[in-house]
Amino acid sequence: MLKLNKIQLAEKQKLLDRLTEVKAEADEAIAQFNEKLAEMKEKLVDKIDMLNIAREEAKDFAADIAAEMESYHDEKSDKWQEGESGQSYATWKEAWEEVAEAFDNEAEAELPEDAGELVDTQDAIEAFDSLPGDPQS
Repeated sequence: MLKLNKIQLAEKQKLLDRLTEVKAEADEAIAQFNEKLAEMKEKLVDKIDMLNIAREEAKDFAADIAAEMESYHDEKSDKWQEGESGQSYATWKEAWEEVAEAFDNEAEAELPEDAGELVDTQDAIEAFDSLPGDPQS
């Protein structure tokens, strides 16, 4: 074959036209995808910021409660502290301290590189939820 014949040239042009058309459609789809992705990323960043603020508020609350408990506990007599009520109170206080520490030790949530999970805050959230309202709980 010295050159393409008319049928081959027509087929080549037909394929080139199809490639050009599909490429333009793909480029448009990519542009729409990137636009939606940017919108979703912005929403996700806002939610991550809100999660970090809520984590910090929960940590501060637990730490404040634990500090108040510490003061109350320290004001009590040694006899009370060593008794059943004091021991129950100390256990209750320690639960609050542990949750505050768990939130403090937990890494701050960040935008993930892919669609995977954020830093797992579920354990700290469940521990916070399970904190008793009194030493007898």
